[in-house]
Amino acid sequence: MWTAATALFFMLLYVGGKIALHFLPTGLDPFRNTISDYVRTDFGVLSRAAGLANGTGMVFLLLAIEGSRGLAGISGAIPEMGVLALSRLALPFFPTDLTGSPRTATGAVHAVLAGVSFVAAAFAAQALAAHLTVLGARGSPGAVLSTLSGASFPLLILFALTLLIRPARRILGLVERLFLADLAALFIMLASLLAMR
Repeated sequence: MWTAATALFFMLLYVGGKIALHFLPTGLDPFRNTISDYVRTDFGVLSRAAGLANGTGMVFLLLAIEGSRGLAGISGAIPEMGVLALSRLALPFFPTDLTGSPRTATGAVHAVLAGVSFVAAAFAAQALAAHLTVLGARGSPGAVLSTLSGASFPLLILFALTLLIRPARRILGLVERLFLADLAALFIMLASLLAMR
């Protein structure tokens, strides 16, 4: 399925871009700073490009899921994936506000879009988890996908708590990275399975 293969390509670009940012002299602390903070560094173009790749990948994954309607139940994830795709596609156009800097309207929009995308991603993971065997995810791949989708809500709750509890914010970046890595692995595996159908 070409839409799933295209989704996989863009999601791998996203992951590669975000990993590369961690090896560049950005001055950010991966434990404290969020992934979105990279857009406010000298390497903001790479951060935005990776964000656009993520949004594009989510759009193509949504199209792949839509094209798989013959697979019983998988289309139940379409509303969540639609919200996720649109919010992820919009995020690079609304840079975040760095901690300690003045709050801006674009930063506020970014915060809302990020929150919407995080919640939509966790719900999409749960909706897809119920239909993993339909995708041919049996045995080890099924166990991995089930673990990844099952971890999404606990990691989202942990992220929210870390955001709300001021002393815990010193590990906000780490917790966010765990959540985003879980989702990236889940959606990359899902795209791979759909691409092989």
